[in-house]
Amino acid sequence: MATADDFHDLAAGEARKQRRERLNMRLDTAEKYLNVLGFGWLVPLFKIAAGESLKQQLKEIWRGLVVPLMGIAVFLAAWAWLAPQVRTSLGAIPGPAQVWEQATNLYADHRAERRKEAEFHQRQADRNAKYAAEGKTDRIKEPAIRASRPSSTRSSPASKPSRWASSSPPSSRRRSASCAACRER
Repeated sequence: MATADDFHDLAAGEARKQRRERLNMRLDTAEKYLNVLGFGWLVPLFKIAAGESLKQQLKEIWRGLVVPLMGIAVFLAAWAWLAPQVRTSLGAIPGPAQVWEQATNLYADHRAERRKEAEFHQRQADRNAKYAAEGKTDRIKEPAIRASRPSSTRSSPASKPSRWASSSPPSSRRRSASCAACRER
């Protein structure tokens, strides 16, 4: 004879199964987005936390995280080893250490320029406030907007006159014999 506890256990097991299915559907949806963002290696960690097979998820972590990191390490090692051996007219190709050093220097320069810009705008705001307090509104200057020129005002190579510009077609142009470049042709 069946008791109420037997039905309760069946209902609890069915509810647990449905929760796991919903969780797996959410993880599959999240996996698509995380793969696009480059964080697909997080999904196996979430699946381990959800109680899925550890062995299978460790294989996924290996394939999705460890193998790419090993590839990056091999690339950096090859770059560091081969860069000093390649000679160009400008010298040797910089290795990863030199590139990293210059990147940090560039970022430091960027931060210094931003700091100088903020200080300039603060000085300008203080000066404008002083002029406003003195009633000299004609001397107040608004900060200039740093933007590129509109494309209609830029000069393009097509808008510049050619060295041989003329109204006649190119085949009928007569070049000057005094032109050194023309004589060499």
